[in-house]
Amino acid sequence: MVLCLFNPEACVAQWQVLIVDDEPDVHAITSLALKLKSWRNKRFNLVKAESAAQAREILSRPGTTFQVAMVDVVMETNDAGLQLCEYIRENHPRSLRIILRTGQPGVAPEERVLNEYDIDHYLAKSEATPERLFALVRASLRASMDVDTFMSLKEQLGKLVACFRAPTAPGQLADQMKQFLARLEEKYSAKMTFFANAHTDTSGSELLRQAALRAIEGKQWERYIPGATVGLDDKHVVVPFHVDVTAPAVSAPARKGLKKKLFGVFGEAPTVSASLQPIQGALIVEFGETITKLEKRDCLHEFNLALGQWKLAYGVLCIQQDVAFQRVLEERARRGRIDAVGT
Repeated sequence: MVLCLFNPEACVAQWQVLIVDDEPDVHAITSLALKLKSWRNKRFNLVKAESAAQAREILSRPGTTFQVAMVDVVMETNDAGLQLCEYIRENHPRSLRIILRTGQPGVAPEERVLNEYDIDHYLAKSEATPERLFALVRASLRASMDVDTFMSLKEQLGKLVACFRAPTAPGQLADQMKQFLARLEEKYSAKMTFFANAHTDTSGSELLRQAALRAIEGKQWERYIPGATVGLDDKHVVVPFHVDVTAPAVSAPARKGLKKKLFGVFGEAPTVSASLQPIQGALIVEFGETITKLEKRDCLHEFNLALGQWKLAYGVLCIQQDVAFQRVLEERARRGRIDAVGT
């Protein structure tokens, strides 16, 4: 199955940062410090909340996703910011990272706050220079992306495992990979085509399939091959891979009985199901013009993490199907022996 995914409108245009503080000057300073900055070619969208209660209301809006929250400690109460941090950790994805800012460091000792509330950074307002703010937000964004990746991998693994609780076809596993790749496309503003088996997949672009086959010929499995070396342009990267599932031994009675009774007119009896045939596939990524080398590396690294889980699930599915096949062979062989005795 070929999976070709891209929706430019779904790509993240800006980093979403929630600023929670009851001082208008703090909002103004933060806006001045970040409004002209960018990280990985994306600007910052700063959403303002003037109290912890207003922040909760913003966070509860459907479809609202933030990567970073900068939270003041003292607002409605002396610990309103800390209670908001606790609320965030209990009710929102762990990919939302928190920078705690305070004008009264004695109210919330740094070590205790960092340990108890899973805070990424603790910043005294007197130290909040534009350079310092940008550095902390950038570090928090990086942490947010890393956490989001591991959460996505965990979700993918859970869905792959769920596939084996009911009869499963290879296409269902491909659908799970499709969902993960859609996140990567959105995250890195890229276009991805996944050939689960480049030798048999014909529903996608023939140009890309031929490029995948050329990459496979080099047998540089799970390495990043520049598109220009396989007939594409410099915006493309190809990652070839293979899955080789080892067949279990088949009992001699099954081989003998099947060969004699069932497959005599066709020659040698098959002892391995078609599901155990090795496959060779590839991912082809078309990156945008503005992507950095670091982003490319991160994107392809995340794909390889997901690919490892998908290959494991695919191997398990093949073995399941072969076990069912072997049972059919053994049952037919058993019936053949019974018929032979009867005659």
